[in-house]
Amino acid sequence: MFETVSIDVFSRDDDRVRELLHGLSGDILDVGCGDGRYDETLEALVTDGRLRYTGLEPAIERAVSLRGRWPWATVLVGEAESLEAREQFDHVLVLRSWNHFRDPEKALTAMVRALRPGGTLTMVDNVAFGLVRSRKQASRAEAGAATFEHYRNDDAARPERLAIGLGLIPVERRDVGTATSNQWLLRFERAPRPTVSSAQPAPEGP
Repeated sequence: MFETVSIDVFSRDDDRVRELLHGLSGDILDVGCGDGRYDETLEALVTDGRLRYTGLEPAIERAVSLRGRWPWATVLVGEAESLEAREQFDHVLVLRSWNHFRDPEKALTAMVRALRPGGTLTMVDNVAFGLVRSRKQASRAEAGAATFEHYRNDDAARPERLAIGLGLIPVERRDVGTATSNQWLLRFERAPRPTVSSAQPAPEGP
């Protein structure tokens, strides 16, 4: 099913994510933070004083576990669709949580509201590999509680379309291809707030 390649495309694509994280500063919201894949990178940035980190995690058990493991972080319990913050964060991260949102358009709308003008939104997720399962394995999987549900297997196209529709400016797009892993990446910027000129009009002559 797989063809061996000489380059570790999974590590290479993840290195790009870490490179982007290293370039961030200010207030960060990490939506669906329970995976914790980049915690070492984020912890170092918080420890250096470059980031103030807030994670949002819908699963209570995961959030409690993260609070014990991440003394450097603020971890809140909640779903992206119910996020009520307004212009509180310089950057919003959606790292492998997009396909777990029940209502991605509602979630994205809430995240855009939480983003300060001039801030960035970074989204990373995966398309599914083909699965080869026996009938017994499939029956066992489909009978589970599926509390960590994958609601869709979107590629980059749908989230990009929704983000642009909400007024975000595309900055970077990396699609899944024959020379990549199964991971896509999108980055957007919220337009800066227009500056108001303080110059006064010249007085009219007599």
